[in-house]
Order: sequence, then structure tokens, then C-alpha cells
Amino acid sequence: MRLYLLIYLLLHGLCLAGQGNNISYSNWKFSQDNGSTFQDTVSKNNGSYILQVDVLIPDNYDTSVVYGVLSSMLAAREIFWDGKYLGGSGKIGSSKETETPGRLAEIHVLPTRWLTPGTHTLTVNYSNYYGDDNMRIYAVVVVDNNRTLEGLIITTAYIHIYAGFFLIIGLFYLVRFILDKSHFTSGLFSTLCLLFFALIIVEYVKNYWNYIYPFHFTRLKVILVVTVLISLILPYFFMVRFGLQHKWKWLIIPYGLIILCASTLRGYGYDTATFIVMCIGFITACITCLDAFRLKKEDSFLLMTTIVPITFFLLFNNRYYDFILYIGFGLLVLINLISLAIRERKTVKEKEASLLLSSRLKLDLLKKNIQPHFLNNSLMSAIDWIEREPKKGVEFLFAISRELDIMIDISEKKLIPVVKELELCQSHLSIMSFRKEMDFQLITDGLDEYAIIPPAIILTIIENGLSHQKHTGGSLIFTLSESGDATRYKYIVHVNGTSREVIKKDSSGTGFKYIQARLTESFGDRWAFSSQQVEDGWETVFTFPK
Repeated sequence: MRLYLLIYLLLHGLCLAGQGNNISYSNWKFSQDNGSTFQDTVSKNNGSYILQVDVLIPDNYDTSVVYGVLSSMLAAREIFWDGKYLGGSGKIGSSKETETPGRLAEIHVLPTRWLTPGTHTLTVNYSNYYGDDNMRIYAVVVVDNNRTLEGLIITTAYIHIYAGFFLIIGLFYLVRFILDKSHFTSGLFSTLCLLFFALIIVEYVKNYWNYIYPFHFTRLKVILVVTVLISLILPYFFMVRFGLQHKWKWLIIPYGLIILCASTLRGYGYDTATFIVMCIGFITACITCLDAFRLKKEDSFLLMTTIVPITFFLLFNNRYYDFILYIGFGLLVLINLISLAIRERKTVKEKEASLLLSSRLKLDLLKKNIQPHFLNNSLMSAIDWIEREPKKGVEFLFAISRELDIMIDISEKKLIPVVKELELCQSHLSIMSFRKEMDFQLITDGLDEYAIIPPAIILTIIENGLSHQKHTGGSLIFTLSESGDATRYKYIVHVNGTSREVIKKDSSGTGFKYIQARLTESFGDRWAFSSQQVEDGWETVFTFPK
């Protein structure tokens, strides 16, 4: 099997060099320095070996080309052409102490006088005592020297331009995350892009750094570590992206598999371990996207239809793993960019709408008490009280002044303490008691006075009660109680009496609209509101998170 892989790599390198079928190879033979011959495999054990192959140069080969022998292998080596020394890399030894490691790849130019039509013998003597019992021969092939170097430079340039795409995006979202820690999705997205940038750079570092071959195993370990990190972060990114991070415990199994495969499969080759680890990461991300689609999360269909085909091709086309991964991951990042941009545009619009709503609510709040008929009626009542009972009239004027002061104070605030809201409600009930010459009371039960709520929502409920409830016995009694749990507040406002008219639960009245708008402004969709008739009066209930 290793021999077939070797021949494929040699022919692939030959095609890249543009030689086509002009030069052919036959009679591959691998032998140990003790004379043992390996006809069907390459020994992976450390030692000293000889590789020999017959090279057939046709009569019509292109004489204008500068030919050379490309040797890319994890070994120190010496290369001979028809028994004549051509070149080498490192120093062959009989042990680790006597070997000087060679570089990963070398091209040795063939003298023109050696290139005659016919069959030639290419011999490579090598040793791999620094090879960690893992022999690899990537290429031993006759190439067009100039075209090979040119192709290497062009490939390196293009791949680094592609890597720059991930670097720029990663840095952009990293800065955004640093400036605003609440954008955790941006932080994860940045990490993924920067890790993939690192993966590409480490993968192609061999194109411009011709390192000695022992470092190759360090490079493979780095690639495996980066792959593990990508595989761990990728599914969690989608969980956070779709708001499913509460299901993080589900990741324990795939995370365990990733760590297990990375630590145990290295014995079968780093490429095998890297491939399986990345596939587990993509499969887990696929399942996360499918779950998000099942739950009808925003953009889940778009991302699901992107990652599922990529995962499918990765699983069933491992021969082209690198090509599919680089193209697929780039496409995934691009789709995520579009998705994030659309979501951020929507967020900006919602923020602008929220600011407009907040401004309108401030005006509504002021209009609730600074409206002509309210002031006019209140002042007329105050004049009447001053004429009848001056002390009561002055007290009435102070109540009006106190309510206006509170209104002006809270009009610019999104949330206020409950104690401030109670002060506002007591002032208003005091005013209405003077105006209606009735007894209006507010009784509280179990309130956390330091809790914060949107301004004037309890006041609005009380105003509705004053407008719609018939008093019994000459008084209306409002009871405000608080319950809930460790995560939510629950307020219940009860008023006695009988209803003047039937009010629908989904009333479109301005009072209910104001309450719902205030709750939405502060808590999004994490609130509940209901108002209904009960046996002994009317009850309004609203809840929101702590």
C-alpha cells in the first residue's frame, strides 16, 4: 500500500513539473544496507536503506529544459545517477549519533551530458534514525527545475493571500470582542479564523523554509493541536451563534472522542489522526445546526445547508482532504460573515427603534400627568379645597407638586427602584383622593424596595383601576404584592370593587400599550403580562427577569 502511495506521489509531482508521459519509471526497489530487499513496501523502521529505480528518457525529450532530481523525504540522503554522485542532503549514518539530518526537500540539477535517451538508474542511499519509526518518501523524481520552483512560488503566494483572508477577518472580530466583551460570538468567530490562518501557515511553511527533517514531526504535532482546537471550538461557536449554549453538556461526548483520537491515533500517522479529529468536529457542528434548524433558529437553514455538504465531502473524499477543507472552511466563514452582517444590521435597526421608542415613552410618561385636563381639574379642585379648608388645599397643592417632581425625575430613566414607583403611586392616589373626595389606598405586601422596574407601570395599572372600577363602601383599595423565584420577579396588583365595563385581556388601550412597551424596552421578550376580572375585583399580573 505504501508503494502505491509513493508511486502516486511521484507521478503527481511529475505532472506538476509538466513532464507528462515523456519520462517514465520502472523497477522500483527498496533494500536495506544489509542486502534485504522490500519489493512491495517501504520499511518504516529506522535504519539505512537504498532506493533504486529505472528512469526511461525518450528520444524526443525537450533538451531546452533544465532538469533536476527532486528528492523530498524524511531522511539524510545521497543521490546517484548511473552510479555517479549527483548530490545529497545531510550525512548518512549507521546510528542516530552518526547521522546528520538532511533537509526535507532538495533539487539537484542534472548535467546535460548525463541526460541521454535510454534507461538510467537513479539510486538514493538514505538513513532515517531521527524519523521516530515513521519513514516517508514524498517524491524522488526528475523535474523541470525552473517550472518546479516557479510553481512553488506561485502556489505559496496564492495560499498566503488566502490565509490573509482569515487573518484580517480574525483580527477585525478580535478587536470588536476586545472593545465589547458582550459579543462572545465575535470572540469565538475570531478564534476560529485565526486558528485556521495558523493551520494554513504551518501546513505550507515547508514551501519557504526548507527545514531539516526531524522538525517535520514537530510541525505535524502543531498541525494536530491546531486541528483539535478548531474541532473543539467549531461546534461550540454554532451553539453560541444560535443561543443553544445551555446544551453545552451535550458536547462532552464528542469532545472526549476528539481528545481520545488525537492522543491514540498518532501511532497510525498524524494525517489519520488529524483527518478523524476534524471530521468529528464538523459532524458535531452539523448536528448543532440541524438542532437549531429544528428549533427554527434564525439563519439556521442557511448555515445548515452550508456545513452539511462540506462535512459530507470531507467524510467520503479523504483523498482530497486538504482541498475540501480549505475551500469548505473558507465558504463557511464567508457565509457566517454574511449571516453576522445581516444580524448586526438588524441589531442596529432594533437599537435605533429602541431609542426612538425610549424617547416616545419618555414623552408619554410626561404627558400622563402634564396634560391639560389633568392639571386643570387638579388645580380647580385645589382652589375649591383652599376656599373650604385652606390647610387641605395647601396639602393638595404639595401632592400635585410632588408628583410632577417625581415624573420629571424619572422621565429620563429606563428603570427605577420600586420605592420610587411607590412614592409616585402614593402621590397620585393622594391627588385623586382630594379630587374625588374618596378614600384611595395602596397596600403593599412583601416588596423588595430595592428591586428595579420600568417607571410608571404600576401607576398606569392604578390609573386603569381608578377609571374602570366602581368603588364599594366609598373607597378603592389597591393591593400590591410580590412573589416569584430566584430568576424572576412577579408582581400582582389587585383592586376591589366591580368593573364598569368588560376589558379584554389583549386590550389595545394606551395604558396597556405603555406597560407592554416599557417591559419590551427593558427585557425584550422575557416578560409576561395579564389583566383579568376576579371574584372580588380586578387583578393584573406582570413578570420579568431579575
